[in-house]
Amino acid sequence: MQRIVCTRWGPPEDLVLVEEADPVPGEGQVLVEVAASGVNFVDALFVAGTYQIKVPPPFTPGSELAGTVTAVGPGVELIEVGDRVLSSLGLGAFATHAVVPALGVTRIPESLDLATAAALVQSYCTAWFALHRRTTVRPEETVLVLGAGGGVGLAAIDVARAQGARVIAAASTDEKLEAARAMGAAETIAYEREDLKVRARELSDGGVDVVIDPVGGPHTDPALRALGVFGRLVVIGFAAGSI
Repeated sequence: MQRIVCTRWGPPEDLVLVEEADPVPGEGQVLVEVAASGVNFVDALFVAGTYQIKVPPPFTPGSELAGTVTAVGPGVELIEVGDRVLSSLGLGAFATHAVVPALGVTRIPESLDLATAAALVQSYCTAWFALHRRTTVRPEETVLVLGAGGGVGLAAIDVARAQGARVIAAASTDEKLEAARAMGAAETIAYEREDLKVRARELSDGGVDVVIDPVGGPHTDPALRALGVFGRLVVIGFAAGSI
């Protein structure tokens, strides 16, 4: 097998590729031949040693994967060789093979391709939890999504639309805004060249109901000021760097 290894904390360019024997699943474990791995902002934080959970090197980064089960360990009954599965495993996804607890994998329906499945759990679970547990959204409300071209941002657009909300997407480039429109955003704001607060208020007839903010940094304050009466700001992350 091959796997990517972080030998010391630093930039992703310092990661190395190693080759070694395929692992063997133990009691209650399965071996997954990895077809695709999700790449998330948190993976870069782990590699840099700047995440709140600091993993000492060496380790293989990668928090989610999808692939096919090629072997099962003793005691595994519900998962079989040949099953297409996904897993959110925290670390170890950037490899051609991964040993995962059988209880930590989920079968993938035939209608879902492996690449999409690999990037599904972290972004969509984050967006769903934010819009169903940290706040709630009514069908007539307007949701402003920052960082709308990223994984969490695109998932937030999809989840908010599924709840019947109208979505305004804000991002840094035209390419990202195009992806947000393809996901179903009704309006877009290029916040590197437009006034986020002013445009959000204009597009929402006076103020948005919910802001989903995975970016932080200089965009949080104008987004907060774009809220209408009883508006809610949901802070998810700080991709801009400052907390």
